[in-house]
Amino acid sequence: MNYYKLQIMGIALFAHVFGVWGFYHLFTQGGWEWLAYGWAVGYLIAFSVEAGWHRLITHRSYETNVFWERLMGFIGMFNGEGSPVKWAALHRQHHLHSDDMENDPYPFDLGWWKIWTLQHNEPKIDRRVIVKTARDRAWQDPFFKFLDKHWFNIHLLWMVSLFLLGGWHAITFLYALPIFVNHVCTVYIVNYIGHYKGHFGSYRPYDTKDVTVNTPWIHFPFLSPAVNHNTHHAKPAAWDITGDKWWEFDIYSKFIKHIKYN
Repeated sequence: MNYYKLQIMGIALFAHVFGVWGFYHLFTQGGWEWLAYGWAVGYLIAFSVEAGWHRLITHRSYETNVFWERLMGFIGMFNGEGSPVKWAALHRQHHLHSDDMENDPYPFDLGWWKIWTLQHNEPKIDRRVIVKTARDRAWQDPFFKFLDKHWFNIHLLWMVSLFLLGGWHAITFLYALPIFVNHVCTVYIVNYIGHYKGHFGSYRPYDTKDVTVNTPWIHFPFLSPAVNHNTHHAKPAAWDITGDKWWEFDIYSKFIKHIKYN
């Protein structure tokens, strides 16, 4: 296991421990206003990852100005999953090999323990992914190169700043809890439930090469992108993955349409 993955696992472990402690503290000692703050931060990160990291940087399903791309790239970094450009490269690999458990970097059949510890596959990255990533605007942007090199140090600096400003409450609810919820949404729900047929309420509107499903019942309170995940795999280049049924809404597209170029 490389140092980069160990850094991600360290943040994940910290976030899980303090995230669980945060919920325990709420039920035993109160302070529910902190939960509202944490949920707001979590939503901001979720929007930045899905609208920025995923649909913009990874799939280039729309274009916007550099300000929005950099802003969402920076905020999304606090999902605790590392560098935006490395995340994008792995996700492109996933879409190319989502029906191939050996070459998929995060196959759904890993099991809960490996999913929790982020023990993803480490396949040889497809040449098509390398070429596309190297040509990408974000990969060539000095700002994203800086994030790629210093993302972990930025996390440490942010944690220290939160502690000095608000103590352990600030670190727990403004840092650990949003990361914990993000992992529930993406690492667990998307990587497992969104790629596994048979769960209650899941269905496949499109006959894709993989086993992705739509699961509208998990949309709230997490704003999970897995809600229309089969639709996304059928149309990976679409910035709007609103489905044909009334409940297959796409809250991220409502934001994207205001910042994208026509």
